[in-house]
Amino acid sequence: INYIEPSVFSKTHDFKVTDCAALQGYRIGIVRGVKHSELCTRGMEKVFAGDNLNSVMRMLHAGRVDLLITARINGLMMAKELGLNAIKPLSPPLSRFWVYHYLHERHKDLVPTIDAVFKSMQEGGELEALRKQAVQQLLQRTGRKD
Repeated sequence: INYIEPSVFSKTHDFKVTDCAALQGYRIGIVRGVKHSELCTRGMEKVFAGDNLNSVMRMLHAGRVDLLITARINGLMMAKELGLNAIKPLSPPLSRFWVYHYLHERHKDLVPTIDAVFKSMQEGGELEALRKQAVQQLLQRTGRKD
């Protein structure tokens, strides 16, 4: 029903992100336990994992890492919250991961009904419109439009 776009953030570097391999050789900060960041940096030597985005963003700002991998919206919001205006996302995002709605198995009888509603919303463009609206509201909080 939604997606996350893992992106690369930097304070000093600016290059077109082609794939995870393009990050080889940089000191990369990630949040421990975030699957897309861990998969992207698997086998790389200079990976530093922090316990939360706040600490890894501060590492990037302090120059302890060159790049940071996190979901684009999360990175924009954290940089704004911390007042780290020099930190910018590189483009394009590394990938797009689809996010699904899950129900506890005790509610499995609701799946056909909920699925029908989501399909209808998808076909009618309502899901995408809601996502755009939510992203716009979040981006306004960061002072960005893109």
